[in-house]
Amino acid sequence: MRNNYRHCPQVLGVQVSKYIGLCLCALYLLLLFFHNLKIEDFPYSEIIMVAITGVAIWFSDKFKSDHYASLFVEAIPLLWLTMHCIL
Repeated sequence: MRNNYRHCPQVLGVQVSKYIGLCLCALYLLLLFFHNLKIEDFPYSEIIMVAITGVAIWFSDKFKSDHYASLFVEAIPLLWLTMHCIL
């Protein structure tokens, strides 16, 4: 039996998937802003990590090597954890 699983970029296209990802990042920042209206309580590490995630989404394409996904994109949670512990 053959599996016909398809990912979002295969169904919608790479550009539309990028725009959805960037809109989700912007929505997360907007919700984060309204959740923490006091500037003293604002989590700067979250802003930096959403920016890094947005850059990773923006510069991704289907012609990137496997090392892009396995090294850079998979390192984002480790960067977040490190920044969360430091800041």
